[in-house]
Amino acid sequence: MTPEHVLAAREMVDNDQVSIGITNTSSVLYSEVLATAGDNTARVIIRDDHTRVTLQELNGQSVHAASNQNDGQTEKVRMPDMSIAAIYEFATEADLDKLRFILASAEMNSSLCEAGLNEDFGLKIGKTFRNNIEKGYLSEDLAISAMMRSSAASDARMDGAMLPAMSNSGSGNQGIAATMPVVAVADCLGVSEEKLIRALILSHLSAIHIKSHLNTLSALCGATTAATGASVGITWLLGGELEDVSNAVFNMFGDVTGVFCDGAKTGCSLKVSTSAAAAVKAALIAMEGTRISGHEGIIEDDLEKTIDNIGLLGNIAMVETDAMILKIMTAK
Repeated sequence: MTPEHVLAAREMVDNDQVSIGITNTSSVLYSEVLATAGDNTARVIIRDDHTRVTLQELNGQSVHAASNQNDGQTEKVRMPDMSIAAIYEFATEADLDKLRFILASAEMNSSLCEAGLNEDFGLKIGKTFRNNIEKGYLSEDLAISAMMRSSAASDARMDGAMLPAMSNSGSGNQGIAATMPVVAVADCLGVSEEKLIRALILSHLSAIHIKSHLNTLSALCGATTAATGASVGITWLLGGELEDVSNAVFNMFGDVTGVFCDGAKTGCSLKVSTSAAAAVKAALIAMEGTRISGHEGIIEDDLEKTIDNIGLLGNIAMVETDAMILKIMTAK
């Protein structure tokens, strides 16, 4: 895709050539496009997964034989047995050379961050943080640095910067939320490359583990679950052990759970920055030996059961929230 393609698409929107509606479907993720040009009509459907094209038609004739079509029901893939404890053991003890690939997440998403800080993308949240640091209104401490770098990368990502993002669980913003708070804290602390690598592995795998309890799409904001992974990595960078990183997860779930997703847009950088700040806060509280207890709200005494609760909220409780968000968006 080139900038010219983007300009042409924006012209179509400005000329009222695009209309959007909601379809009735059992699929959690469903996108159908009907495009016309002259006497020709094309139709494409993506269903159940972001890259699963199930139909391509030109003038009513199929031009794509989709494999494994099963009326919207995707085959269940057995997830490996994972837990925060198992992830912690792997990330802190595995052969470093086998983990080094994760540095690509820091490199890619830091490039997006630099673009967001140096150019006018989206709401310029990251740039606003930097401007206020220069004015003396803010100091570049752990939380502000995490917020600034994360939101700058998201600003660029969501406003069409022609740069790749390292994703997590299929989402660029979730990749940013799992990466940039960890990178920011690592830089502030001046840690070794090995510690950065292991902290990033901790963050990304924890984020994947939590996200695996949620549907492909959910009204629960993915930046919050990804940043929960970041809080694990940050806590370890601060010297935390398994109990401490577990406490950080409890603290995150007691804080930002329930932030809803109302679509991919420039405003996502606000939620990314909020989640990044929460990740640092959760880690600092955990390092004081404090966690929100199992007597409170959705939190259990057992960490993995608490993660199960997050899945229940996202997959069941927020279905009506998702429907209402779509109704509000399409009524504008």
